[in-house]
Amino acid sequence: METDSNSALGSSSKRPQKAYIPTLKPKIVEIVLNINNELISLCREYQNMGLVDDPEYMIYQKKLQFNIKYLSTVADYYLNPITNEPDLTINTSYEKSSNLVKLLHQAKQEHETYVAAWKELHLSRSKAAQEALLIHDKQSLARIKQTVPCNKIVQTLANDRDMVDLNYLKTNDKNMYIPTVPFKVPPGIDLDI
Repeated sequence: METDSNSALGSSSKRPQKAYIPTLKPKIVEIVLNINNELISLCREYQNMGLVDDPEYMIYQKKLQFNIKYLSTVADYYLNPITNEPDLTINTSYEKSSNLVKLLHQAKQEHETYVAAWKELHLSRSKAAQEALLIHDKQSLARIKQTVPCNKIVQTLANDRDMVDLNYLKTNDKNMYIPTVPFKVPPGIDLDI
């Protein structure tokens, strides 16, 4: 919640805030979709040749699954881009499509710059939120110090003590007891006895 700087006593007013939605570059999604198209065409080739048990086919299929998982988590704005990263690893020994290698290089660079910008943005927002919480805590503590009667109690106890009349004890009559406060009460404080 934001604090209202215009209020007299520093009280906080509750105003609704917009939800934070990170900006996702469409270029990253486009690159991952292009990679998926290449992976699908390669998987289709392996299936047409009957090489479903081939290790390269399984690797392409796994990359496709990772990329689809990445695209599904990107659709949820509140998850960070680090939780389910796309599989952008490049192994030239089994990558047959040069177009796929080029797309993987491009996607890896775009994703790394996006993650770095995302981390920097969240670090700055985290620092700002921590600073706002610290300021709010200081204001709350100052408000408590002003409203809690501890200072008045200390002041009252520091005043001179009155002498209590104990003559009623000699008569042994309970009706003779008149309660008195054993200290002087500062002006403005009323004790109802």
